[in-house]
Amino acid sequence: MKNQTETLHYIPGSRREYVAFSGANAMTPYLADSQQKYQRKLFASIDDVLARCDLHDGMTVSFHHAFREGDKVINYVMDKLAQRGLKGLTLASSSLMTCNAPLIEHIRNGVIGKIYTSGMRGELADAISHGLMDEPVQIHSHGGRVNLIQQGEITIDVAFLAVSCSDEYGNASGNGGTSQCGSLGYAMVDAQYAKKVVLLTETLKPFPNMPASIVQDQVDYVVQIESVGDPAKISVGAARVTSNPRELMIARSAA
Repeated sequence: MKNQTETLHYIPGSRREYVAFSGANAMTPYLADSQQKYQRKLFASIDDVLARCDLHDGMTVSFHHAFREGDKVINYVMDKLAQRGLKGLTLASSSLMTCNAPLIEHIRNGVIGKIYTSGMRGELADAISHGLMDEPVQIHSHGGRVNLIQQGEITIDVAFLAVSCSDEYGNASGNGGTSQCGSLGYAMVDAQYAKKVVLLTETLKPFPNMPASIVQDQVDYVVQIESVGDPAKISVGAARVTSNPRELMIARSAA
């Protein structure tokens, strides 16, 4: 067996020479600098990422809600965007929960000017129902959201997607790592259509992190943060485990 660093000549006398694959982090002509190969997508902080995202007033940012009431990314990122002085943002989250009550202040301060979502709950919903926003909230189904993105009514400038684990190139999954959220179905359309895609994760896996729900070709930046969500708060509200006989009958019929 040839040594991994040895040049392999497949065609005698040919001008072309082939080098055996020696790992994802091997030196290549495209990644000549030893640091560059790690820093292409993996950044030390969300602030470093935001500095590269061409942020501007009136842009559209998106999130998913797979962690439901345990989500920690939406509030965290919106706080960071507010700190950068952005105004009039369109928030296109697949849904908003009671845990997103801190967004009320960002609406009052003009950071958020428009919202697309499948629904909202708690203090945020109550405040908006009583006239907090100048523009009506655009409510859609989950499938309707996909159509709005595909048709261009929602044009996502930057998608901030919480994932349970990812490798440094952006192959990401909702399974594996410390905080698992399961399916990333809500986020897959964002990853496909957003102009910029930022993955936030607690757990970095060795390359290649497969199988992946979001693949590296769709991802621009990866950042590791302390916590993306609390899985213990996923099974609450509409997603709770039910003992209601009517709901169990509906579930059996659907199955």
